[in-house]
Amino acid sequence: MKHFPLYLLAAALTLTACRSSKHAVAGSDSGVTAATPAADSKKADAAAAALVGRIQSHSQTANALTARLKVNLKSGSKTFDLGGSLRMKRNEVVQISLTMLGFEVARMEFAPDGVLLIDRVNKQYVKAAYTDLSFLRQARLDFYALQAMFWAEVFEPGQQGSASPTAFAISRQDGQTMLTLPDAPALRYAFSVDESTACLTKTEVSSKKSNQNATFAWTYADYQQVDSKPFPTRMTAAFRLGTRDGGFTLSLSRIDHNADWETHTKVSSKYTQQKAEELLGRLLKGG
Repeated sequence: MKHFPLYLLAAALTLTACRSSKHAVAGSDSGVTAATPAADSKKADAAAAALVGRIQSHSQTANALTARLKVNLKSGSKTFDLGGSLRMKRNEVVQISLTMLGFEVARMEFAPDGVLLIDRVNKQYVKAAYTDLSFLRQARLDFYALQAMFWAEVFEPGQQGSASPTAFAISRQDGQTMLTLPDAPALRYAFSVDESTACLTKTEVSSKKSNQNATFAWTYADYQQVDSKPFPTRMTAAFRLGTRDGGFTLSLSRIDHNADWETHTKVSSKYTQQKAEELLGRLLKGG
């Protein structure tokens, strides 16, 4: 149990979102309108492209963002509350530091070339390329997709930089607006949008095959203006794998664009490196 907070957060960020490439709940397309008739397809394509353009124009343009964190981790009936910080440099790194009683107990670092997980309590770490992790590779969730989730942006899997506005389809039902990527071969990527503000409210990744029980959803709330651009101060991830569910909530405060910090973490020679598949294989067991 001493490993559990790090393991659970790592599972949510690197494992559960990706295993949905093999395991997804039935009926994942429920609540989405039927395909647009051919006569209206051009109009729908234009509406989708216009909305994506609005989202991108409202997104943060800063290259760096930092924030204080309050982290709530949930797994079944268990909950953990920690402090921490979030630090990001666009196209370079996403860092999450977890603290307890003022001391850093764990760090997660996502960079274009791989993932670094550091367990300060047990002096262990994992360093792996995205292609080394089969579930990430299968789901086509690389650094740029994970980065987009943290920056509250739409994305195309495997695509660096801004998503193409013409890649999306739009649907509206029951007051909800959703953007999807119809050309994605195996997975369904769905982005729920508040059209009045052009802000994302949810990102979902699921399989187009509906024969298993796993889900992943990342929701956004409590947007505030940061340098005249909206940014969510509350992000929640919820997942289910078989009979196990959990998730986490990140509550952000003191958001700034400070870039004066070390981009990549150096691991002490006193730490022991663990194999990625072995360590990540214990994530859902709580250590």
